[in-house]
Amino acid sequence: MQRSVLTVLLLCRLSYVFCLVRLTSGPRENEGHVEVYHSGRWGGVCDDDWDIKDATVVCRELGYQSASEASAFAKYRNGSSKATFYWLDNVQCSGKESTLESCPRSNQWGIHNCNPVGENAGAVCSNCANASCSNNGACVTSPSPGAGNFTCSCAVGWTGEFCQEDVDECGLGACRNRANCTNTGGGYTCSCPIGYIGRNCQTNLCDPSPCQHEGECVPESQGYRCACQQGWEGTHCGTASGVVTTCTKSRMRIDIPRGYVGGLPAGHLQLRDPSCNVTGNETFVSISTPLRGCGTRRLVTSNDIIYTNVITNRRVYIQGIATRIQSVRITVQCRYPRVVQAKFNYQPDSRVIEFQDSGTGRLGFEMRLYATSAFRRVYDQGKFPIRVKLGEPLYVGVKVLGGDQGLAVLLQTCRATPSPDPDDTTGFPFVVAGCPVDDTVTLVSSPDVTESRFTIRAFRFITDNEQVFLHCDAIVCNATDPQSRCSQGCVTSANVTQSERMRRSAGYNNHVMSGPIMIFMNEKASEDNSGGVTSSVLLPIALLAITALTVLVLAGVVLFQLAGHRRNEGTAG
Repeated sequence: MQRSVLTVLLLCRLSYVFCLVRLTSGPRENEGHVEVYHSGRWGGVCDDDWDIKDATVVCRELGYQSASEASAFAKYRNGSSKATFYWLDNVQCSGKESTLESCPRSNQWGIHNCNPVGENAGAVCSNCANASCSNNGACVTSPSPGAGNFTCSCAVGWTGEFCQEDVDECGLGACRNRANCTNTGGGYTCSCPIGYIGRNCQTNLCDPSPCQHEGECVPESQGYRCACQQGWEGTHCGTASGVVTTCTKSRMRIDIPRGYVGGLPAGHLQLRDPSCNVTGNETFVSISTPLRGCGTRRLVTSNDIIYTNVITNRRVYIQGIATRIQSVRITVQCRYPRVVQAKFNYQPDSRVIEFQDSGTGRLGFEMRLYATSAFRRVYDQGKFPIRVKLGEPLYVGVKVLGGDQGLAVLLQTCRATPSPDPDDTTGFPFVVAGCPVDDTVTLVSSPDVTESRFTIRAFRFITDNEQVFLHCDAIVCNATDPQSRCSQGCVTSANVTQSERMRRSAGYNNHVMSGPIMIFMNEKASEDNSGGVTSSVLLPIALLAITALTVLVLAGVVLFQLAGHRRNEGTAG
């Protein structure tokens, strides 16, 4: 600290500097607390109203070109509790003054209202105001005052005292692997030979080879290709020709040519659960497993629900120390994508898959219109239209199929329209964000987590069209996940009004339709519905959505053509 003060005192005595100010306590000569000399005594400047214009005047008075910072609150006190005697307070320079003493101020010398500890004004001075660093070069000031006391830190591609010279990167060998180099102002470009990429053509696309199963990597103008060995195909030769995985709503099956398992008979292969049988013939080995059986495991991702099993060979040893059986390990996966278009009839998605990867499929759903509030008997689809009275309750359920009891269903949105089009401009939302928004809608608790139920009283639109179609989107989740959307149920917010929740429901377009139901004003509805109830009628629906860290399936839109009477619950029972 003493050295800094003495240095500034000496500078103030130099013939080319007229100085009645100094910087103290700073780490370098060009920064610190501002002090002024008056009436034979040095004193500080209080930081009230202190800004960069005041600091600029101080720095120019000390021989610098400008100020880069104006500090307050005794920045350079370094924990000291030493009291400061202040000469100036409320200094208000315009930035054009030649000395700090000539700046306007509201108080006389020595008059202030500042705490003697912690209110020192400070400055950081710079010689970079008029620096001429070219091409985005950064000026770095010297601690000593003087217009030329700075250096330029040049941007990449430039050099010289003021960053005015272009670097010849091509002469320095910037481009590799015999690439053509073109020097540009402040940079360069490399034209890579076939098979190489990167800023400097440093990456060989074929080393290491991306091709699997001994496929040959062949460089091409647009990258590379893999020349696969016999029996393999695909971009990286990772797909075994003829290996087919079939994913259905409840099972996955893989058919493997014997050549890919070393000619092993079916009896030498097993799944995670070795008790599950593997079948085969002279050319193929076939393995079929339930989605939730034979050791099959389920994984929920943000985009898919994935069921996985592993095929390995049974251990057959010679005298307990040797074997002639080739080791086999094949991972089998069925992926059910997050969003698919719902359809009336289930259509399994079957494709050739990577030998160690997965196939894809679709989960199934059923939508039921129940006859009574007991939710035990459902209407036969062939008996539609169902005739119900205006205002009579309808009982609806949506259930996920596949035998996986670990999946839960939540009705996300439901909307009524006078036509089969779920986007009909005339629409009435009655469930939004899992919450009923119509007074007659009741979400009914189901003992089966794989089914979601609700009731709604029959109504009609005021137009001449007597048909009413109900469209519902369902979300499928991991039933054991307490944080899933299904576990949250009805989501409400103080900031979301009922009308806003209704508006948001209009964006869903994945649906399935069933019906119709007709509404009448007489009492024949019960008679017309006789014989229309069965013990179980399943309306399959395809997978709609499986969401992040949950399994989401947007399912369902039940189509009801409302126009008639429906027999009452006692008759239906």
